[in-house]
Amino acid sequence: MTTEKDPFTNCFYLIQSPTHYNLFISILDSNEKFFLGLNRSTVSLKALEKRLKESLSDARNRTFTIGFIEPELGFVTILDEDSLLVRLQYIEQQGLKHEFVLKFNSIPPPVDITFNSPQLRINTSMIGSASQTESPEISSESFQAMLSYAWTDKDVVIKIQNELSLRGLKIWMDLTNMSENIYVGMARGVLESKVVVPCISLNYASRPNCIREINFAADNNKPMVPVRLQKIPQYTQDLRLEGIKLITSGALYVDLSEIDWENTTAVAESMDKLFNKIEELQTANYELERLSRSSQHDQLRNWLNPVDMDDEHQRLQKDYAEGTRLWLIEEVQTWIEADSSRVLWLNGGAGVGKSMMSYLISAKIPQEWFGAVFYCRHNDSKKNNAANVLKTIAFEISKRNDQYFDYLTNLQYDDEELQKNGKGSILTAPISSIYKSLLVDGLNALSSSTPLVILIDALDECGEPGEEERSELLAIVHDAPSLLPSFAKLIVTGRPEPDIWESLYDINAHVMETTSDLNMQDLFIFTKSRINSLGLFSDEQVERAAEELTAKSEGVFAYARLACDNIETEDPMSCSSLMAIIDKLHIGMDSIYDSIFRVCDSPTLRLVISTICVLEKPLTMKGISKLLGISEPRVGAVHIALRSILRTCDNGTLTVIHKSLKDFVTIPGRSSSINFASLNIEMVLVERCLHILETELRFNIADVPDEYLYTWHTEIPNFASIVASIPEHIQYAALYVTAHMESLFSNPLESDFLVRIHNMISNIIKTKITHWMELLSLIDRFADIVPISKTLKKFYDTYFPEKPKSSRLKFSFKRLFKRKSDAPKVDSSDLLVIISLLSDSQRVCGQFATPISTCAFQVYWTAIPLSPLNSTFYQMYFNTRPAGKYPKLLQSDGIPKQWSPCISTCIGHIDSIKSVAISNDGHLIASGSKDKTVRIWNASTGKEIRALVGHGDSVNAVVFSNDGTLVVSGSGDKSVKIWNAIIGINVKTLRGHEDAVNGIAISDDGKLVVSCSDDESVRIWNATTGQQIAILSGHDDGVNSVAISHDGKLIVSGSYDATVKIWDVGTGELIRTLFGHDGGVGTVSISFDGDIVVSGSDDETLRLWNTNTGELMRILTGHEKGVNSAALSNDGKFIVSGSYDTTIKIWNLETGEEIRTLTGHCGGVGTVKICYDGHSIVSGSEDSSVKIWNTSIRKELLPLTGHSDWVSSTAMSGDGDLVASGSYDTTVKIWDAMTGQEIRTLSGHTSGVGAVAFSKNANFIVSGSADATVRLWDVAAGEEIRTFSGHSELIFSVGISRDGNLIVSGSNDKTVKIWNATTGEEIRTVIVDDNLMFAVAISDDGSVISSRDTDGEVVFWSPDGQLLSESSLECNRNGCYSLLDSGWVCDIRSSGKLFWIPSEFRGLQFCSSQARLVIFTNFVFGNSTEMFIDVSDFK
Repeated sequence: MTTEKDPFTNCFYLIQSPTHYNLFISILDSNEKFFLGLNRSTVSLKALEKRLKESLSDARNRTFTIGFIEPELGFVTILDEDSLLVRLQYIEQQGLKHEFVLKFNSIPPPVDITFNSPQLRINTSMIGSASQTESPEISSESFQAMLSYAWTDKDVVIKIQNELSLRGLKIWMDLTNMSENIYVGMARGVLESKVVVPCISLNYASRPNCIREINFAADNNKPMVPVRLQKIPQYTQDLRLEGIKLITSGALYVDLSEIDWENTTAVAESMDKLFNKIEELQTANYELERLSRSSQHDQLRNWLNPVDMDDEHQRLQKDYAEGTRLWLIEEVQTWIEADSSRVLWLNGGAGVGKSMMSYLISAKIPQEWFGAVFYCRHNDSKKNNAANVLKTIAFEISKRNDQYFDYLTNLQYDDEELQKNGKGSILTAPISSIYKSLLVDGLNALSSSTPLVILIDALDECGEPGEEERSELLAIVHDAPSLLPSFAKLIVTGRPEPDIWESLYDINAHVMETTSDLNMQDLFIFTKSRINSLGLFSDEQVERAAEELTAKSEGVFAYARLACDNIETEDPMSCSSLMAIIDKLHIGMDSIYDSIFRVCDSPTLRLVISTICVLEKPLTMKGISKLLGISEPRVGAVHIALRSILRTCDNGTLTVIHKSLKDFVTIPGRSSSINFASLNIEMVLVERCLHILETELRFNIADVPDEYLYTWHTEIPNFASIVASIPEHIQYAALYVTAHMESLFSNPLESDFLVRIHNMISNIIKTKITHWMELLSLIDRFADIVPISKTLKKFYDTYFPEKPKSSRLKFSFKRLFKRKSDAPKVDSSDLLVIISLLSDSQRVCGQFATPISTCAFQVYWTAIPLSPLNSTFYQMYFNTRPAGKYPKLLQSDGIPKQWSPCISTCIGHIDSIKSVAISNDGHLIASGSKDKTVRIWNASTGKEIRALVGHGDSVNAVVFSNDGTLVVSGSGDKSVKIWNAIIGINVKTLRGHEDAVNGIAISDDGKLVVSCSDDESVRIWNATTGQQIAILSGHDDGVNSVAISHDGKLIVSGSYDATVKIWDVGTGELIRTLFGHDGGVGTVSISFDGDIVVSGSDDETLRLWNTNTGELMRILTGHEKGVNSAALSNDGKFIVSGSYDTTIKIWNLETGEEIRTLTGHCGGVGTVKICYDGHSIVSGSEDSSVKIWNTSIRKELLPLTGHSDWVSSTAMSGDGDLVASGSYDTTVKIWDAMTGQEIRTLSGHTSGVGAVAFSKNANFIVSGSADATVRLWDVAAGEEIRTFSGHSELIFSVGISRDGNLIVSGSNDKTVKIWNATTGEEIRTVIVDDNLMFAVAISDDGSVISSRDTDGEVVFWSPDGQLLSESSLECNRNGCYSLLDSGWVCDIRSSGKLFWIPSEFRGLQFCSSQARLVIFTNFVFGNSTEMFIDVSDFK
């Protein structure tokens, strides 16, 4: 290697081919060489950074900063300590051409390399007079050998080229002296050739470009066969020649230096030797590449975890009768080649052989067309999962397409980086995102004109209509023509069920129907083949039997197969016995099943087959035996007896071969010989599942090693194997006990059975609900705790009508019993605890889903200690937690006593929420965002169901149709879209507005859609046809909001012009205009009876109007910023409003009084909706979150009315029974928290009361006032005990120690005072900085006092006035712990995540020491406080 500084030692090679491009960065520095090569279908900077760091890991220290590249706008910057700068910048020209510019600035003159897709052009000032010419496109390794030589040796090298060509080798050789750009030609020859042949001579060694060429070949690991063209004296010390020797060391030279080219024998021997060496290296290199490819495929397999379809292929291949279905292949090939439609739907009824057709298509079409096939199966959880469909298809295509393989490998690198950064995997994102990442983006990156056929068999078996998995798959199929490249063809098979028909009809899919007529000839061939295989009958007898079976099969292949299996089982030895067996068969599948069961019926068989047919998820024989409590051999015996109708899947699960068997067993009356219904199998399974949960649930059920009990699932080694060790019957019981319970609710049940069930549920819920949550988290189903809890509550609601005597228990009962005495007798107090715990379980899911879903054991470390102190969950489980490390609360004022009204928060949008809607049944939430998407959420769990993508700008409005089947959205892209909410497809797009659409309404009958826009118009549309019916004009500025009355006769609109207008739907005429607002009207709503209109405005008010007269009825004030959204409850009693001030307010419609303020959003609340039953509110905010609030409006929202002026402070007693309020009317009032009744008024202050606090035992209240006094009150007597004087200005905050001995107060006089509560003596005064104090607090043990000023700075003191913030308590930047924005408390020393703080507890300040955390928090029920947490367990 040269020791001189060569201006070309720092250079780039950038090569583009039709299928991929390679980016090679080579940095050479005197005696060191660093090389980075990237070969991907797209440049991934994460992979680039990883490779670069690996390449330089053993070199001298360098620092590299790499930016991110995006197809729209991106750059890469690599900066090392020598200030060598590399920038890759993307420029988009004319919408199509993609140009990349590389600039390398260092000591040598700059080199500019410009590269245009799909061809390469180089322009450099460092290459003398090199011309700018475009190179031909490059294809990967299309030549078997490249001859690298010096131009002066051209004549002899041409002879070599001729000899090798005669031997059949395809040779790359420069014949133009690199007249094209020299570096393009150089790189092109190396990269397109499998072997490089350096033709070495002194001329070769002296040419810098030859040296670069051979170095480039070495950099790319190209095998070499060096040829010596001349003898080189030993004394030659040419350093370049030494470099060549170093590069080619280990390679066997072919010596042509003394060859006589006239001696044909000598030439033949030498050329044969060279030829053989090239062939040998090609083979070895191919094998290495094959092994490397195989290894990478294994890595892809481990990442994607595709479902193996081999068992399906083998079964179908075995059943296939040659000569059948020939018509199918011909028709499908014609469709692939000639039909413009991109989706083919092969439909037919049960048993007509659709799966066999899928197999044949995959096997018989030209294999260069075939991409992948996935067989959906109702009885295999792996095969009825939408994510598995996508991952399997992607993996199968990658095995057949190298370019797509490269794309997936690159994507895998990206995914690894995402997971390392805690951002989650691409493969766990919503299905629409997985689809885009794996297939849409991947296939669109391919350059191909060859058809690519993808098959999805039995789509109808991927869930029931409306279920999530099926809807997601239908959405994928529906969107395929618009999202996938034109060469991709999709074939779907399935029964003609309505949702499938609607989805495929909408995209004009090519339909092929498998009728019985088409099947008859194929069935004859099939049955003839099966009977002939017995080897006992003549051709005439076989044909006669086949004709009989074909006639009885009525075109159903499943019938013919079972009939043939039955014939083989009965083993006929004569033609008469064969025909006798056939004669006994009746037409229809049921007759076949009856004949099978009559032969081998037994109680165990009935139990096992009934279980298999009703299982929510297939189990292995061992799992079934454990579930039923019988021996595994007994289950095995059933399998043996019913082998013709049962099969074992590749994962060991036992299931039915055909879905019709499930119908036969589960539908009463289908069987003429066995009454399966008498087993009451659902009752059996409910009792067995509960028994398993009661006896086998335990802490750490997966036996996770102790050192990983605080570790995220993704970071636990072999986590999948650990989870797989949990017995399948326990997993099944935890997931599906309530699914079996649901099937019981329509029937009365025996009291003895109900009492047994209740006793087991009681024991599980009171002692093992946390273990249940742990298990669900480990198997990634933690959100299921919500529907599970709801079903268990429904069980009590249905079968235990004796209501517990408690005013706090609020639920209704469906009475299935004629007399009260018919009901089962259980302890009512026990019922109260169970139902309270079930409610709490749902709140735990909503509050703590983030930590528990991430680490199952956070249910113990976080959820229990940080649940509300008065919740049944906390009180039941706090003292029975398993041994471990816990955060201990030293001061609990920062923890609520009761659950927050916020049930759950939906996270997924990446920009502010503009609109929300909730379906009438309360099950679904829709949200529209500035991120251009509509998202559908599960209202119970807050989990995203699907994202609706299609708008080109912010989605400003969303609304559900009355039946919940449609979502209508309006966008800044000027369009209105109607979506099928069940399968997530765009049904219709309405165009006509000339500016952004701001509001949407839909009539109750679903026939009309109303929209409003910045174009100052309101438009009415026919929802079915999409036709515009009318344009309502009259506003003088953009229209923000519209509403339509429930009778469909009136439309109300609100505008930036500060007016509200009421319109007649039938005529389109303006009825009246409502004036009064002083700012733009942001929201309008109309009452259910149509008599009242509510409007909200930028003037910070809500106004109520009489619809009929236009009279202003009332003005509601209280918001501190503009009102964006308002909604009326259906019963007309409440109004809910959302404002830019981040709050949600609930108002009494009749009185206009504010009932409650809900806080929790971090940005303006742009949209609110009330659930149809009035018990839930949904809100959307600029903070990008959607929140679901449990308000229990009718019974729990009790207005505390009585003060005559503004209420400035509130506090709640530790037991949650009392509320204290301080007001500017100079009084303190005490209220019953459960009834809202005023208990007493405390009078004595002479000015407004600014602060109140309860003592821990609730016997005393401390108040602080603008009269500069602190007063201590006896709660029971309502009397003042003592007045503390000493402050000179308003007192804004007070606190009292747990033992009641110390009182602390903070004032605008910039002092914090500590008082002896018993004597009234002032113990100490602490003078604070210039800023006014905002809050003070004292820890429960009285050892720490804190204050916070208006700048948010928190200072900590001891009772004697000593400053603690720089000694025992340290700021988090110096302490041992940190609080992340995501809520995790982390150990700075180990970077481990310990426990999680709910969002409402996270404060403006956070401090830590080795043993203590202090979090400043503002809680809705009390004064500003600090939460002190002992973390000494984590040392």
